[in-house]
Amino acid sequence: MTVRKLAEVLKVPMAFFHSDTDDEVAEFLLRYGQASRAVRKRVGEVLKGQGVWGAWKEDCAAK
Repeated sequence: MTVRKLAEVLKVPMAFFHSDTDDEVAEFLLRYGQASRAVRKRVGEVLKGQGVWGAWKEDCAAK
């Protein structure tokens, strides 16, 4: 719960704290967390077009 509180205070998504070795991922998570719903939807559509997103979702659903 400490990370959740810290994320709330700093106004960053909780996932931001789990990208400790990759600044690019951290920046993406920060910007994604601040984006509007429309932008998030568009990002999802772009990632789906890459072929990776669907496979990842299927893999997660199977677990």
